[in-house]
Amino acid sequence: MKKNLSRLAVGAACVLAVFGLFKTASLKQEISRLQSDLNNQIRALNNSIDAIYDNVDAMLEEQNNLFSVSNWAYGDIDVEAKTTEVVCTIVPKAYTPGVTQAVMVCGGQEYPMSYADNRYTATLSLPLFEPAGDWQVRLADNGSLRTQRLDWFLDPKSEALLCPQVSIQGTSTGRQGEKGYDWTPAPMVVIDIEKKGAFQVRSVELVEVLDGQEIGRIPVDLTEEGQKAYAEALSKQSFAIPEPVSTVSASPDYQGHANFLYCLDKLYLIPRGSLLELFVDVVDQNGFRYRCSTGFSGCMAVTLEGERDDVRMKEIELDFYENPILIFDKDGSVIYDASEPSLS
Repeated sequence: MKKNLSRLAVGAACVLAVFGLFKTASLKQEISRLQSDLNNQIRALNNSIDAIYDNVDAMLEEQNNLFSVSNWAYGDIDVEAKTTEVVCTIVPKAYTPGVTQAVMVCGGQEYPMSYADNRYTATLSLPLFEPAGDWQVRLADNGSLRTQRLDWFLDPKSEALLCPQVSIQGTSTGRQGEKGYDWTPAPMVVIDIEKKGAFQVRSVELVEVLDGQEIGRIPVDLTEEGQKAYAEALSKQSFAIPEPVSTVSASPDYQGHANFLYCLDKLYLIPRGSLLELFVDVVDQNGFRYRCSTGFSGCMAVTLEGERDDVRMKEIELDFYENPILIFDKDGSVIYDASEPSLS
């Protein structure tokens, strides 16, 4: 009987111990949940306080701002002077037409603003390859002078000019041949072009360069029929086609962005010890020609023995490049070189 009571006591103690463990675990979970809720509430409170500070700062900034409107837009490009127009517009909160005089100041140079249609405007010329900061406006009223700095930063090269990017997608193949190296590049070439505002594309060409010398050009068909044919050919090879694909027949003007395709189906015989590079040239409505690198996928280096030159290819892979790497004017002269910014 005593043995049974002992067993019952031990069993009860075990049950109580297990219950206690579960209760402890439950309490830990509850404490963890409460801590998490408290942390979330603290974060929410901090965010609310930060939002109050931000709103106050915004209100103070708006209160101190002299203008209800201040903006700029690029105008025409002077191809010969390599400059672009910038049209600056302001509307002061307080002014007297015919009395208040406004002057736009950029980089220390002053540009008088004219008044019409309830706003002040000034058109100035900026170099295409030099960013422009340090903007301010001076307002003069019968001897009193008010000055407002503007948080403008203009970079005409990346805003007034095209910003094309090129990629070659897919798998290339190559093998050692009798006279050199037989190389078939990956087939899908994607040309993405961006610019602030409207722009036109006159032509796109694939440029073949062997050991630094151009050996061929292949025009890219930008018409709706041509782009559709490229897309169908690439779709048969299970490539995902970016949408929408731009065409020159849809509209002569593009707003902000355009992208084109090319299906590269060609076998190159690269001589021993040579380097073949593929580039893409894009020509805009001003006659500027933008040369873009196709990157590591668009080149092949060959050893003197006629094999793939892995050492040189590794060096090429590590090279940093910025597209466009070159910009030519309509006469073929280089006006921008990414490797020598001082050239421009």
